[in-house]
Amino acid sequence: MRLTCSIIVLLCSLALQLSGSSYNNVDNTYVCPMHPSVQSEHKENCSKCGMHLVIKEKQNTKTTISTTKKVNPYAAFQFKRAKKSFVCPMHPKIVSEHKENCSICGMYLQEKKDNKDLVVLPQRKLYKLETTCLEFKEGSREYNKRQSDKQEKEKKRQVKPQKKLKDLTIASIKPKHKEQQYFICPMHSSVISKDKDTCPICGMFLVKQKEQTMTINGKDILKFSSAVVQKMGVKTTEVVRGSLQKSLKTAGNVMYNEDRLSEVTSTTSGWVENLSLRRAGLYVRRGQLLLELYAPEYLKVQKEFLKAQEIDHSAGRIQKYNQRKETVESRDTLRYLQVPESAINEMVRSGNTRLRIPIYAPQYGEIIRLNVKKHSYVEEDDVLLTIADLSTVWVEVHVFQHHLEWLRRNQTAEIIVDVLSGKKLIGRVDTIAPELDKLTHTVKVRIAVENPNYILRPNMYTQVKIFDNAGKDVLKIPRESLIVTGDRSSVIKALGDGEFMSVDVIAGLSSGGEVEIKSGLKQGELVVNSGQFLIDSEANLRASFKRLQSNNSNDIN
Repeated sequence: MRLTCSIIVLLCSLALQLSGSSYNNVDNTYVCPMHPSVQSEHKENCSKCGMHLVIKEKQNTKTTISTTKKVNPYAAFQFKRAKKSFVCPMHPKIVSEHKENCSICGMYLQEKKDNKDLVVLPQRKLYKLETTCLEFKEGSREYNKRQSDKQEKEKKRQVKPQKKLKDLTIASIKPKHKEQQYFICPMHSSVISKDKDTCPICGMFLVKQKEQTMTINGKDILKFSSAVVQKMGVKTTEVVRGSLQKSLKTAGNVMYNEDRLSEVTSTTSGWVENLSLRRAGLYVRRGQLLLELYAPEYLKVQKEFLKAQEIDHSAGRIQKYNQRKETVESRDTLRYLQVPESAINEMVRSGNTRLRIPIYAPQYGEIIRLNVKKHSYVEEDDVLLTIADLSTVWVEVHVFQHHLEWLRRNQTAEIIVDVLSGKKLIGRVDTIAPELDKLTHTVKVRIAVENPNYILRPNMYTQVKIFDNAGKDVLKIPRESLIVTGDRSSVIKALGDGEFMSVDVIAGLSSGGEVEIKSGLKQGELVVNSGQFLIDSEANLRASFKRLQSNNSNDIN
């Protein structure tokens, strides 16, 4: 009995020891899934992110392979795909479940059709996420902090009631004084308001309009910073007084100088003998024998001339007078047949006739056309050949009728030949046609040009510039400084320190990249010759704004 009791006591003590050791071994540790360094013996929230701590599983140290179960840290959070999302047209990163205003620019959010990459939480603002979106437990420190931040943002971007478009446009505004401040939409310049509202078209916040214009004699002065002036590339030039020549630029064609063009014709019918020329293009000198023409009529005239000479020597005084008349007529006939005077005198001295008529070159030049061959038969007045002297040529141009007012003979002309590496030659206006062409209403003008080394050839294309010899002393500016819009001509005058003013001018003669200014500017003033169109467009916009304000001043209140 005593042995049995001792055994029971021993078993009880052993059981108590085992129960105590097992109780001590139940020591659960809680850890944050996102921050493993945050651990606790109690089940509470993480002090950094507010997540619920989870039980830290123990590793089996008896085995070399880890049996710890991989826990998905996001398994405790719910994800919900958005049914509808709204995105800012200007800032795509701003996305929301509700149709509200963008927190950056104030524009209305537009519905986004593709929502595959968007994840939202219930009653939370939707953003485009590249990582996982988390939800915090209600009542936690992080949850309360985010709720307070959200309420503050909602107060800042609280959208005011929309006003009607007609209440915000330019037509409904009249400035009460010069210091009146206006707000304008950055996207729609026609939407202007006295209050800092939102645009009824796009929903953007209206921004303060900077008024930088002053007036001198009713003209607006535009002021820009030095940085803006440099970015626009503004350059200025001075209004100067000097000589300005009228000029006319046109195209022309080279042609033969008809004053130095000769045609050798046949004075009688006959056959060509002793032709010394083989082809066209050869040069001949004045008086050179070209060919001989066998003509029966020539032989008959010679015999009559010699017979008249014999009778003239043997006749009396009365008969001699009548015979001399026949002798003169025969000599004139020989001259008509282009027989030289020396050949006639030789005929009188020797008393012999010649079988062929010698034909000599009337001038120096080039044979440009040869119409006969050896032993060919020609009729009276046939053109045997043509000789041209190319030392001087004509350049023919066609000029419109409004240039005839100042176009005169002997004016200087500049001839530019592109095929000759832009070589320039100087000529003079030689002839102005008395009438205009019926179809083109242009007049033909011929310019005589010296042709050294025969570089100009007929039918060659050239550029011609004709100058008026009488220059005028005028105020002038570069042509690029003049801004012409319809019937209005203006320039941008530089006043210094970044100030500019648009000035209307009356332009006159234009020549050589310069323009005459008849009124509107004074000598020594500065005008803009680079970047002037940007300044002019700004001036026009501001002038239009003021015009609209003044035209609708009766519709204010």
